[in-house]
Amino acid sequence: DDLSFNLGQLGYFGEECERATKRISEVLFQQDNRNKVDGTDWNRSWFNKYAHVIGVFGILSTLMGLFLYVVISQVKGDFSAQVINMQVAEGDIPFAALFNGCYRKSSNGMQYERRLSYEQVGFEVSGGKFAFCGSLPETGEKAWIFMVGEDATDPCRDFAGRTEATDSYDILAVTNSQWFSSGGVAFGNLDVTPVLESSPDCSRADIDKSRKSCEQLDLEGYIDRNQREVQLKSFNKTFVNRTGATVYTYPALTHPIFVESTSTPSSYELIFFTGQSWVLTDILKSKTTGGNVSMQEYMDTEPEFRSILLNIVFNG
Repeated sequence: DDLSFNLGQLGYFGEECERATKRISEVLFQQDNRNKVDGTDWNRSWFNKYAHVIGVFGILSTLMGLFLYVVISQVKGDFSAQVINMQVAEGDIPFAALFNGCYRKSSNGMQYERRLSYEQVGFEVSGGKFAFCGSLPETGEKAWIFMVGEDATDPCRDFAGRTEATDSYDILAVTNSQWFSSGGVAFGNLDVTPVLESSPDCSRADIDKSRKSCEQLDLEGYIDRNQREVQLKSFNKTFVNRTGATVYTYPALTHPIFVESTSTPSSYELIFFTGQSWVLTDILKSKTTGGNVSMQEYMDTEPEFRSILLNIVFNG
């Protein structure tokens, strides 16, 4: 501004501009009593006098507060997905469907390389986990990894699968990435999608959302292991974790469970999907005496039920 004004005074912008700038430079300003402050005449309030200073510090404080909020939230991982859903197509990897379902950010706030880690809902200790490795043993590359079990604590050593090399802070950014086994064998993609905290998808097993399967199965004339023909039996479709929001979920199975109609918590028969095939169980005995507990409540709340299913899945 000063440079333009001086050039105008020198006539570089024409005679009219030169005369105007000279007239402006010759104007005399006089301080009046409104700006005069002494011990007896105070015509400006304290706030009006320092309003500009207060305004500047107010704006700076607000901006600094917002900046600190963003930094702290970023460090805590609040801007990353809090709950995700993982799906692997049946048949791609043996028993991979056992780990389909919801994964929530680590309950103890565990992070790796300033990235959130995720635990399988209902199997926080023994189930699947997503984490970030800052340096893979063989290549030194960074990657998101998938590991399984309570003994898997080091994402760079104990992983079962990993993505292509990536620096991404958000696991959703590697949804379409090629995944590799710990031995370096490519096995396709893991479909990882976000789940809203308010979504009901993680309040029960992530199974059969289309609800197109039969509500009831009737078996007639099949032969049991003792070579005896069994009379008609009906199995009713149900879903684990339907009776409460605080009980454990069972996302290991990717299909509904069919329960024999006369089953009780102490003796029951099931038809369910193991991750590779549908199975019909023998009569399963439990230590539960039953009482007033319904079969649905037993399936939802008793760890014994989950243990029995896992034993069938892995040991037959």
